[in-house]
Amino acid sequence: MNTYETSQKLHPISLLTQATNCLTSGCLQVSNKSTSWLFYLDHGKLSFVTHSDKALERLDRHLYQLSQHVPILVPAVRVQVRLLFRSSVESCPTISPDYRAIHWLVEQQYLDLKQVTTLIEGLAKEALESFLLLTECSYQLIDQEILGDYPKFCQLDLHSLVIQCQHKLQPRQTIATLPPSLSLQGNAVEQKMMDGSPPQLLDTNYFDLSMEAIVQDSLKAITRSLVLMIVKLFYKLSKYF
Repeated sequence: MNTYETSQKLHPISLLTQATNCLTSGCLQVSNKSTSWLFYLDHGKLSFVTHSDKALERLDRHLYQLSQHVPILVPAVRVQVRLLFRSSVESCPTISPDYRAIHWLVEQQYLDLKQVTTLIEGLAKEALESFLLLTECSYQLIDQEILGDYPKFCQLDLHSLVIQCQHKLQPRQTIATLPPSLSLQGNAVEQKMMDGSPPQLLDTNYFDLSMEAIVQDSLKAITRSLVLMIVKLFYKLSKYF
């Protein structure tokens, strides 16, 4: 079978839900103008998530964090991983270099099953955080036969990962809806505290904001929160259809 592609624009959560509900096997590649997100699926079960932007650098960062509990992951091992797999995109374009590197680490017995599951979950969360911010996307499905027999170390709980990512993103999105004066004032006070200086009283210009502007920005923040709640509800209900 061949690679299937469409330029249809879909909500990212809706697309993932369709792929899992249809028991898809293969690699779902979701793209915008600059980045591609890769979702490796086995009969609708998610086994790995990554994106194309600095995949090996991201893996190295997570390996460094994991090395605090896995002493065998010394710097020399992480350097070897980067050297071995930074050109693997050309040799095996259907399997991401970070996924191939993880397979190698398991084969060389640097990671056991529990450790590799922790690593894959951490990478998946980071990739999903940026994915959930997409407003539109195009996608293609790379069939299982094209991918070949790639390793599957664990099954990720997509629903749990999405909820965790949304909880982490929600404070950022709320801050993004604040009026410019509020954001600037908050940054100034934070900088004073970092410098060791006591925060001063707010500038009187701060109160020049009109009531209408404040109400509008508050409504935007409420709308964003409602959208997140609707997305969560949609995801839960989709399991029953």
